[in-house]
Amino acid sequence: MYELNKIAFGSFLAQLRREKGMTQKELAACLYVSDKAVSKNWLHVLKAMRVWCVVSMLLTPLCTEGAVQLERATGWQAWAAVLIVYILSLFGAIVIPAKKYE
Repeated sequence: MYELNKIAFGSFLAQLRREKGMTQKELAACLYVSDKAVSKNWLHVLKAMRVWCVVSMLLTPLCTEGAVQLERATGWQAWAAVLIVYILSLFGAIVIPAKKYE
């Protein structure tokens, strides 16, 4: 498994933020977290995103197949519900750890 160099990632993130002309406070506002979360808690968010990526890769095909089967049986378009839950879970994977370690 690839190990992320946390110092290099932090420098990369700071460089991108500066290139865009954003302050930590502005970046935090875009991510719906505090400015302290941007400077200190990104490691927790990064870990949560790793877990979310793995879980979503495993569950998305199963949920999509279940939605297709439900649509065939009932005519109800469950794919929209699957998409909404998928997007909300992504939002939760970012916001929940950021708020928890704020």
